[in-house]
Amino acid sequence: TTKEEMSVPKKATSVIVAAPLLHNAARQTTTATNARSNADFAVLMVKRSAKARFMANAHVFPGGIMEVSDEDKQWEPMLHINHSTAYPDLASRIAGIREVFEETNLLLSTPTLLSSSSSSSSSSASSASSSSPHNEPSSGAVTVTEPVIAALNEARARVQKEPSHFLTMFQQLQQHPLLKDTGIVPAATALRPWSRWITPAQERWRYDTLFYVAPLAHPPSSLLISHQESETSRFDWFTPQEALERFAAGDIVLPPPTWLIMNELAMFGRLSDLVAECEPVTTTTTNSNSNTNTNTTPPDVIATRRDMRPVEPVISVQGSAFAVILPGDKDYKTTTTTPQQPQQQPQQQQQQQAQVLHRLVVENGNYTFHSPRGTTHTTVGSPPYFRNTPATDAKTKANL
Repeated sequence: TTKEEMSVPKKATSVIVAAPLLHNAARQTTTATNARSNADFAVLMVKRSAKARFMANAHVFPGGIMEVSDEDKQWEPMLHINHSTAYPDLASRIAGIREVFEETNLLLSTPTLLSSSSSSSSSSASSASSSSPHNEPSSGAVTVTEPVIAALNEARARVQKEPSHFLTMFQQLQQHPLLKDTGIVPAATALRPWSRWITPAQERWRYDTLFYVAPLAHPPSSLLISHQESETSRFDWFTPQEALERFAAGDIVLPPPTWLIMNELAMFGRLSDLVAECEPVTTTTTNSNSNTNTNTTPPDVIATRRDMRPVEPVISVQGSAFAVILPGDKDYKTTTTTPQQPQQQPQQQQQQQAQVLHRLVVENGNYTFHSPRGTTHTTVGSPPYFRNTPATDAKTKANL
């Protein structure tokens, strides 16, 4: 890939898979109980391989670049939708679902596929392996058995090499003897847009990434999941607060955008509130009395309560530190990638704007966030991702 080719960010998708936590459920990670008590849900994260070209060793939300096959028109009749009117971002949604499957073996589908091994005894799980799937119509889920799991494992291995096989996989699953009555399809319409980030122009590898929330109705222990050894070394379920505390302790690495998004997620104690925050909305006409800002949703993304205008940070090296400068900061300069619409402001407001800081300063592994509201928050720690790293190299290793 040439420098010129990367000057235009590649389209990508990242998925924030959020699953409810059960008070008495077995924890899949050795974590502090008080951190989990701050939320009734956990989000899925994967740790990137040390050999990964992008975000090596970091904990991130699963995702990756969009492939040509994600735009295949055959997805539309399968999902009974017209992407040009209802879901202009359909290809991004398919890409996200495919990448989650590739990286974690979790298939975001309707109905949800549950693991039979999550039952209370191994004997009942093994005895179910030769029986038909157990349908749970009230929850939109199917407990799958060994023949289906084997088919999924085989398909996943092929999809990892040939992304175009993802469509064929669903077509085959719909004809599978144990699934043909379920009408299984990708859960594309269940994804909810959260934010959009574009890698800074200074970075070598650049991506235009749509982040979606994928809310699940079943706890992590019931899901079919395993990491992809070629790109990830493990997966974890963290409450947002837990992830932030793990980062502050130096246990995990959160790249700046992931850290900022995790702070947003930590504002929600209930999964239902998180889902409500990013519910899709109908915007047929402009209504001056409406609370919906129709200017915050680009035409290539389904309308949502969230502000989906792209965030393209600017990196500024400041001695031994570097700053991730965000839109609204007094030093933020727009680029040709995400031009901001000029607005007429009173002189007093312009003077106030000239003093606003909206940035994340990274120094010696510590994050200091300056909010536009004038508050400052510092996370003290020394994550191995940044430890003993010169500022000039850290700028690149941040991999925004």
